[in-house]
Amino acid sequence: MAETKATRKELFVRIKEAMTNDPEVVAMCDKYIEQLSRKRETKAQKAAAEFAETVKGYMMTANEPLTNRELAEYFKVSGQKITGALRKLMTLGEIKRIDPTKSTEPPLYEVV
Repeated sequence: MAETKATRKELFVRIKEAMTNDPEVVAMCDKYIEQLSRKRETKAQKAAAEFAETVKGYMMTANEPLTNRELAEYFKVSGQKITGALRKLMTLGEIKRIDPTKSTEPPLYEVV
């Protein structure tokens, strides 16, 4: 069975615990533990969040619910990109999905 190696964060915690009597080492370990604990946001994630806000802004100006396809055509992007933005906005509770009455119709999306 393969051994699991400790992460850098776990190693700094162990160093801090082993050298509690040296305040300089404890401070250094705290600094590195904090850096390793931060969640990183990539440029792609920032761009996706900005695009989602742009989609929301457009949806607020439209006085009617819109389909995924209508949004994709307006922004001239793929359906996947719009779906990602809509999913993000739904997760944040900023838009809602309106399921169609017929299964052949696409769902509509509107700002809450």
